[in-house]
Amino acid sequence: MTVGVDWSGALIHESGPGSGTGIVPYWRPEVDYLWPSIPVQFYSIGVNSVWDKAGFAYGDPFNATTVNTSAGNILSAQTTGAFGDLSFTQILWFGMDDTTIRYEITFENTGTTTLQNVVYAVGLDPDQEYNNYGTCNTLNSIPDGNTVVATGANLGDRIWIYSNDSIAHTPSVSAFEWITDPYLLFIGLNDGDGDNTINMAFNVGSLNPGQTVTFGYEISIGMVPEPRGYAIIAGVGLFVFAGCRRVRKGCIQQGEGRGALRHLRNTGLPVINRRAREMPQPRRLV
Repeated sequence: MTVGVDWSGALIHESGPGSGTGIVPYWRPEVDYLWPSIPVQFYSIGVNSVWDKAGFAYGDPFNATTVNTSAGNILSAQTTGAFGDLSFTQILWFGMDDTTIRYEITFENTGTTTLQNVVYAVGLDPDQEYNNYGTCNTLNSIPDGNTVVATGANLGDRIWIYSNDSIAHTPSVSAFEWITDPYLLFIGLNDGDGDNTINMAFNVGSLNPGQTVTFGYEISIGMVPEPRGYAIIAGVGLFVFAGCRRVRKGCIQQGEGRGALRHLRNTGLPVINRRAREMPQPRRLV
């Protein structure tokens, strides 16, 4: 699959006026799950009941920096940023023959007072049927407390967000005008089918000075969501971060031959072309 990543660490890379990349499956390259129509994928952070959001459609209020951390058979990127005294690190990665993007988020209180009501949300507007059928509508469902799914009625292609993290989390479906407030998304919405977003929100609670917390989730594409039986966080030890260069706008791409990494817009980053042999297994949380 092809995955676009922007400077904020959110998905969707704009390669030029009116063109860009969200998530493109290798088995149906004419389809992009995120780019057509109104491209939306976001994450939002709340602290002390104040919140903001980042993403292609919303900008980068967290002054985030994203670098290419790919190594061997794993395509990955690391993003760092801050919301006041709350600093965060995001690691996203996927194998060259994978259909799942895995995320690890770490929050740290860098201040001298306790942070209250710390929340996080991620969401996207699925448009996988727009290019072939001209519709932005999807069939949306919340099969359980860990999963939210958007299915194309014609093609049957699905995209879903999943987490089995121990941090309290809530899947949701938000109708047009697309709520991005992480506090509202954690309460839970289910607006059903239509041109809606699918989301997952996490309630971290309070963080004392110097305290850190880590949680994770997955964004997957495919025909049918598979049951998940393992913890999704693999830990930074899986990657080699040395020798990375800053990326302002780039595209982590598994495209030609299902095994390439390309950064667009003349970022100066290397082009890697290797076949994946085996995806390292995530380690189970204790």
